[in-house]
Amino acid sequence: MTDEINDDPVSAAIAALTTRDVNQRRAHALRTACHGLLEAQTSLAASGAIVADKSIVRVGALAMGIAWSLAYVAEIIHRMATVYGF
Repeated sequence: MTDEINDDPVSAAIAALTTRDVNQRRAHALRTACHGLLEAQTSLAASGAIVADKSIVRVGALAMGIAWSLAYVAEIIHRMATVYGF
């Protein structure tokens, strides 16, 4: 494996890279900022954005159910009128 790395200049360059880490103060600042964004998104979602979407779906489903039921009743009335000659 070492011979393969030495033969390939790209692999040798990657193997020569050193690792870096974020200092503790910067890591804490990043975590705090991320947690703040996540909490803001959670509170926004809970405040009503998702509730509005769910209520639209419920109203749409209710409207579809009512329309389907009315079409069914209209067809029954039409067939009864045909059978009884109205």
